[in-house]
Amino acid sequence: TLRQAGLKYYGHLELRTGNHLVRVLVRNAETGRTGIASLEVQVPAATSDPVLLPPFFLEGPGRWLLVRERSALGQADVVYPFTVKGEPYVPAARPVLFGARSAKLCLVAYNLGPGEPGLTATVLLPNGEQVDGGRLALVERTATGIEGLDKYLAEFGAAGLKPGRYTLRISANGATAAGRPVSSIPFDVVLN
Repeated sequence: TLRQAGLKYYGHLELRTGNHLVRVLVRNAETGRTGIASLEVQVPAATSDPVLLPPFFLEGPGRWLLVRERSALGQADVVYPFTVKGEPYVPAARPVLFGARSAKLCLVAYNLGPGEPGLTATVLLPNGEQVDGGRLALVERTATGIEGLDKYLAEFGAAGLKPGRYTLRISANGATAAGRPVSSIPFDVVLN
């Protein structure tokens, strides 16, 4: 399964407000070969301003071997956060879209207020230049039962985009003077 699908690991970190550098080391137990990746992470202070997390593209089921962290003795299990309408999903780390086929995604927002969020999608080239193509369609707002937290199911189609690497930037109308929250995720378009 691992050779055919690949591995996704789910774990969590509890970090203080501020900037952090997270390093991940992977080691092949048979060969001893290792790989390392580093990522800068900013943990913002709590706020009542509107916030839009990066879009989570939903992966198809069965594509990965999933491994979860084990809780330390005496610690409660951490709730798996990637659910929509009560169903778990696996988010794509680097979404790959196939031509004109639409891809499902989940948008997680905090403090947007009541009503429709007024989402705007922009597609950018790696140099930051905006291009025409691609279309975001809001499917539904789902109930979370947590005040201030909303999850939206949406679809994004890459129609009109040539094969290559892009960034999807999404903004939502803000409910406060802080303005419009913006988030983004890189994605690739390949031929069908």
